[in-house]
Amino acid sequence: MSPGKSAKKTMKMYYRVTQKTPQPIRREDVTMTIQPTSSSSREAKPNFLALCILWAHFQACERGLLGKDAAGPWSLSAEPSPEQQRWLQFLRSMIIDESWSQWISDEEELRRRSLAAYGKTTPSR
Repeated sequence: MSPGKSAKKTMKMYYRVTQKTPQPIRREDVTMTIQPTSSSSREAKPNFLALCILWAHFQACERGLLGKDAAGPWSLSAEPSPEQQRWLQFLRSMIIDESWSQWISDEEELRRRSLAAYGKTTPSR
């Protein structure tokens, strides 16, 4: 290999156990496939959900809502503060759909549903 180049090898092992047997695993029963991966084929964009989580933390820091020993403003408590009421309304509106785990990673669908849910919240007094 020429200087400045490197290679990465990833190995995954899978075991299929169907029943208890005193016989050891035989080499003939083990299969292995090797597939080349290209780092250029990977998407350069960061994970959308990770960006959302980091943005929430950043905004909480900006607004002074994230203390060292305090729970984050998104935490759910038994007795929510008046400020948390809109958050709870928003959250209930978003997760009422049982298929939320399927569309939560779709950026456009999440934006559309977030705007609709936020429009249903009432300002806290």
